Amino acid sequence: MALKFGTSGVRGLVTELTDSEVWLFTTAFLTYAKSLNQIADVALAHDLRESSPRLQMAAIKAIQDFGQKPFSAARFPPRPLLTTHKKKIFSPS
Repeated sequence: MALKFGTSGVRGLVTELTDSEVWLFTTAFLTYAKSLNQIADVALAHDLRESSPRLQMAAIKAIQDFGQKPFSAARFPPRPLLTTHKKKIFSPS
């Protein structure tokens, strides 16, 4: 099964998701955010899957290589609630 990208992000077998591909996806996202003037420090969180720490470390490397500061959001709840929290933080008042 090849990696695919959909509305929920990258999909595929974790054995096919290399550190290099994580780096590429992360820098592509940051490049897009920069083109919109929406670049800032980057919050990272992950679930409890065995592969998560490796994938997060690859993303951290990409963020640092891009010149941004990663920070841990590991104590945040699952993604739907994290999205809601982000909207509250970054929405104009």
